[in-house]
Amino acid sequence: MNAPLVLPALALAVTGCATAPLAPPTPGAPNTGTLPGPVWHLTEIRSATGAATAPEGEGRFTVSFLGDGRFVGRADCNRYGGTFEATSNGDLVLMNTSTTVAACAPPSSSHAFFDVVNQVVGFGVSGGRLTLRGADGGALVFEREAGWMEPQETGRGLAFTCDGPGGRFTFRARTGPGELAVWLPRRFEGREGGTYLVLGQVVSASGARYEDGPVTVWTRGREALLVVDGAEYRGCAARH
Repeated sequence: MNAPLVLPALALAVTGCATAPLAPPTPGAPNTGTLPGPVWHLTEIRSATGAATAPEGEGRFTVSFLGDGRFVGRADCNRYGGTFEATSNGDLVLMNTSTTVAACAPPSSSHAFFDVVNQVVGFGVSGGRLTLRGADGGALVFEREAGWMEPQETGRGLAFTCDGPGGRFTFRARTGPGELAVWLPRRFEGREGGTYLVLGQVVSASGARYEDGPVTVWTRGREALLVVDGAEYRGCAARH
């Protein structure tokens, strides 16, 4: 039996000259080129020799480039993100990249995926497809998903008060790059998975939606929907 895949913390360090910015950034206006837009789902991994393979697990590898100069995505059972600079000519630099380091069950395409991510030098968009090009000739091919992940301010603390069976309660949260850290109150102690969770941002028709297994937080303005283990708590209001 193959050992579970573990991605070391340094696996996503962007290497070599690819870390150099394309041009001095303008304060408050990241150089994002034409990339900001939808969530992209990985459909093909191409090696430097041109061999093409489909990733293991539909929808388990994604990327989204946000208008504030950040990129976020999923890589099998992990989440990753960082900052980027792009030009309208198709040049692309990924910087300050980090990832969670959960052990994903085999088989996993994570190593092949990050082999290209770590050396991306360019991109192209055509016919609803995004191609990220590696310096060694490898590439990642993505297809567009309808929808949009609304950029969220990083490091913002939130507290929502909800009404539900058993009375009123408050849960706390803090935004991160493409994720939301959530602290559930004492009433949820003893649940499988605990009361501290980190949810990944996913596509939503409006607002910002975060999910991790049986827990969802969907914020729209000053209201939120909280779902925990199948129980829905609607109309949770942000505390002033």
